[in-house]
This record gives sequence, structure tokens and C-alpha cells, in this order.
Amino acid sequence: MHQHQTDYTPAISVVIPCFNEQDNLKNLVERVVAACADVSTGSFEIVLVNDGSKDKPWPMIADFADNSQYIVAVNLARNYGHQLALNAGLQICRGDIVMVMDADS
Repeated sequence: MHQHQTDYTPAISVVIPCFNEQDNLKNLVERVVAACADVSTGSFEIVLVNDGSKDKPWPMIADFADNSQYIVAVNLARNYGHQLALNAGLQICRGDIVMVMDADS
């Protein structure tokens, strides 16, 4: 597992397992960041877990994390399935409130 993590404790964490969502990621991140910013006054994190996708979203996820204090990136070595990818994200999220959503929502 590879992750990018920041040093603050957010009020809200949103954990999103991603499998073959390359075409959806940019829009997803923009929308979730905007929604979190509206309700949390900037105290949030979005944990994107790449679950061994075949369509290569990892460079996008890593770039989001490198360029945003709000994004935490996790890269699983292979496809472990939704529940284990979700568990990986839940293990590292730090928010007082934790929300879970699917990348294709």
C-alpha cells in the first residue's frame, strides 16, 4: 500500500474505493471536494483507494494527493475487492466523522 498523507486531523473523512474509475475520477474529486468544503470549513480529507484498477487511475490519484492538502492516496498492489479496499481506507482515515461512498456514485 502506498499513501500520501497530511499532518492535520480533519473533521470529516470521505473514503472512496476506486476500481476502473479513471474516466470518472476528475469529476468525482471536484464534486466531493466542493461538497466537503461547503460543510466543513476546510477541515476534511478524501481518501481515494485504488483497488488494483486495470485502467491505470493511480497516476491521477497520486497527482491529486500531491496537489491538494485534502486528498489522501492509497494504492493497493492488486485488486482485493470492494470490502478490503474500503477497509484499507478506513484504517488510515482520521476524521471525527467518516463517510463512505462508491466512486461510481
